[in-house]
Amino acid sequence: MAKEEAEKEAFVNKANAIKMAELNLRADSEVVRLKRMLAEARGLRDSEVARASQTARRETLRPLSRRCRSLTGSTVSLCTYPRRGLMRN
Repeated sequence: MAKEEAEKEAFVNKANAIKMAELNLRADSEVVRLKRMLAEARGLRDSEVARASQTARRETLRPLSRRCRSLTGSTVSLCTYPRRGLMRN
């Protein structure tokens, strides 16, 4: 009788270990999936922020460029590095 109970308990323990391993595997794959989604969302957000920043810079500098053209009478292109200022063509 004791041997049968020990075998039954060993079987139950093995089954529980298999279930826990399967649950851990599912949890790990879900974590990987969510991390991938987060990285993708961050990339999209960074792209949107960069696009908005570029648009704002262009909209801000466009009137300045027009003003410079009207003052100097020549074309002035704005450098991609704002700290360097204006460059004549």
